[in-house]
Amino acid sequence: MSKSEIPDSADVEEIETRIFDPTTPDDSIEEFYRFGQLLLSELQQRWSEIDRKLAILLGWSIGAIGILLLGHQRDHIHDWRSFWLVAAVLPALCSSLLSAIALKTRIWRVPSRNDWFRLEIWNDPLRLRRYHLISIFKMQHENSEKLRKKAESLAYVEILMPLSALAIFSVFLFS
Repeated sequence: MSKSEIPDSADVEEIETRIFDPTTPDDSIEEFYRFGQLLLSELQQRWSEIDRKLAILLGWSIGAIGILLLGHQRDHIHDWRSFWLVAAVLPALCSSLLSAIALKTRIWRVPSRNDWFRLEIWNDPLRLRRYHLISIFKMQHENSEKLRKKAESLAYVEILMPLSALAIFSVFLFS
């Protein structure tokens, strides 16, 4: 499939028009519906995996900060170890902030009752199926963009944690 065949956000309205076009065969709608369910399921699995990794890295980040700050002696506040302490805490702090923000701000869009029960097409199962297909398409479209941003956050966190680990190793090595 070429990149030009993958719909952009501008194509959502065009796709919606084509789905509701009476000349679009019902078999095509069924196939789009099945494939849309598959894509949405795959997206949910990826979302869960990224959330799981972010939660684990959030825990590790907070643990690293706790170990560093609890193990630091106040009487050595201005010696060379303070540099390594700050060098270790900053990436862990950034990592925990990025993880928390990515976990809490990018919420999965779910269908509403209005998506499920459309009163104006209640007695027309074919139009209802087409409407549900559009709902799946829009949900997949919105959530895939959120997932991309969440995955970018995870990539940064995965870079920050080894930097923090290296600095933590340096703190313990030179203490």
